[in-house]
Amino acid sequence: LALLVTPGLAQAAPASPTGGTEYALTYGWYQGQSTFYYSFDNPIPSPDGGATVMPAPIYVFFYGDDTAVPGQHNVVDVVPGDAGYSDLWQVHKVTVPDDYTPDSVRSYADIVTNGYTVTPVDVFVNCPIVPDGSTLQYSQQGLTQGWDDNSAVYYFDFGLNPVETAPIYVLFYGDDTPVPGQRNIIDDIPGDADYSAFWRVHKVTVPDDYVANDARSLDDITTAGYTVTPTDILVNCPVVRTEDAPEMYDLTSGWFRHGQVDYYSFSNPIPTAEGSPTVVPAPIYVLFYNNGTAVPGQHNIVDAVPGDPGYSDLWQVHKVTVPDDYTVDSVRSYAQIVDAGYPVDVLDLFVNCPVVPEGSSLADPSDAPYTQGWYRGQMVFYFDFGLNPVETAPIYVLFYGDDTPVPGQHNVVDTVPGQMNYSAFWQVHKVTVPDDYVADSATSLSDLQAASYPITPTNILVNCPIVMQPTAVNVVQFTADQAAGSPSTGLVVGLAGLGLLLLAGIALRLRR
Repeated sequence: LALLVTPGLAQAAPASPTGGTEYALTYGWYQGQSTFYYSFDNPIPSPDGGATVMPAPIYVFFYGDDTAVPGQHNVVDVVPGDAGYSDLWQVHKVTVPDDYTPDSVRSYADIVTNGYTVTPVDVFVNCPIVPDGSTLQYSQQGLTQGWDDNSAVYYFDFGLNPVETAPIYVLFYGDDTPVPGQRNIIDDIPGDADYSAFWRVHKVTVPDDYVANDARSLDDITTAGYTVTPTDILVNCPVVRTEDAPEMYDLTSGWFRHGQVDYYSFSNPIPTAEGSPTVVPAPIYVLFYNNGTAVPGQHNIVDAVPGDPGYSDLWQVHKVTVPDDYTVDSVRSYAQIVDAGYPVDVLDLFVNCPVVPEGSSLADPSDAPYTQGWYRGQMVFYFDFGLNPVETAPIYVLFYGDDTPVPGQHNVVDTVPGQMNYSAFWQVHKVTVPDDYVADSATSLSDLQAASYPITPTNILVNCPIVMQPTAVNVVQFTADQAAGSPSTGLVVGLAGLGLLLLAGIALRLRR
């Protein structure tokens, strides 16, 4: 019984504002990294003690040419509480005539009465039936309607899932009490060959002096020699995201007008407007009170991370106005902003804040603040490199005629922080050099132009913020170029290392 009420597995879910159930987002561990999942409390049947899940049939309608019937809702014959119910459904193909009217059949009994051909398919989907109006905490994923005995039912569709289960490790002290504050541990995530959202609980017994979250992976459990006991308890906990391993970002050297500059390089894809060397930003939501002051302690909110459609390292600030009695960090997702009806104003303010795995670091931590934000209720982390335009600048990369990069050659730029046309987002320009070219004999754009090397712009964009200024002879020229810039350019450079909240607050005051 204790296993069934372990936090993070089958916790009671509160009622949602719409009258259904809100399913909480839960934190776990996967190979030392944070992982996030939802937990459903419908009993999960198994024919073999927990190795596999017993599915229930779901009836999906097709015409004779194998096209799905548009507008027809799927039909089930069991719901939670019925014998034979399962969150895992096996698709049964129902073939109907060409003159079939969508949703004229709303029960399995009607399928039988009409004599439609039913063919089981080796396809299984994870679709837990939940009360109407239910929601997923911090998520905008909606419900799908189906039919059961002529009544509407609702479920979340988490997609394909095998019948096999995967182990989830739940930690207990010797007296069978769960370790308070300990996250559950998994060793498979979506994309892994053995991943399943249906988990077989494995009880891990730890000593009385164990400290919560000392173990964060199966390797930790194995190395410590803790006793692991498989149970026959199954839970449905679909994983929605997992942090990558932390990264150390080293500096790379390049050339600016014969002087050395150092920059970081981030590998997230950079979206660009078609036919234009500009960056498409993503929205970042910054919360303010009615009087225009930023909410102290509130972490900024994004709705896309690397790998999501619409993600960009360049963020456009969206000002969210909240009431004076707002509780800090009570809003942790864009969905909550929408649900609360808070006014959102789009500002002409853009910041370079690449989202990185938790625990990542820069070669010099003082180069940019490592900052926490929120993404659909989950903590995310980014480096704040400050204000940046949507326009890109050219970076020159040297290749031989056979398209192999010149080994040992440092890339060349012609703008640095403080200049009017500087951007940390670079459009790669391919420079073709002769076979006898010696690496680093060209250290400026003027060198490339004087040699008349062919220069070809590409559609490749990279995020490489420069943090070290030119050295030696170029300091004088650089200073002169800065002096020629506008006063606002100097202000941007001065603010580049500050936190995003401060940036947004100052920008708002300047615009009044």
